[in-house]
Amino acid sequence: GVPAAGDLLVVAEDEQTARELAGSRQRLNRERQSSSYQSGLMEAVTAQFVAGGIKERREMCVVVKADVQGSAEALSRSLSELKLENEEAMVTVKVLVSEAGEVT
Repeated sequence: GVPAAGDLLVVAEDEQTARELAGSRQRLNRERQSSSYQSGLMEAVTAQFVAGGIKERREMCVVVKADVQGSAEALSRSLSELKLENEEAMVTVKVLVSEAGEVT
């Protein structure tokens, strides 16, 4: 995949080592995103029970594709923080995929 902004440049001895490093970086990134999603979910559930009113919860799934990785990360973060709420329901945005590249 495309390196994220601020990633360290590492020179590997061979292609297999480079692939292993890339795979471990991707796994760590997925784990970080998953844990942040879980913590946000727990905060939302706690807030609903404290407020006393249980509302219908809906989720809008989106795919973010941007020309550079920094823009994709910024859009994903902003969209994940969006929340629309009224008396009946609460709608949140879940970013399924966020990557840089040509929009197809």
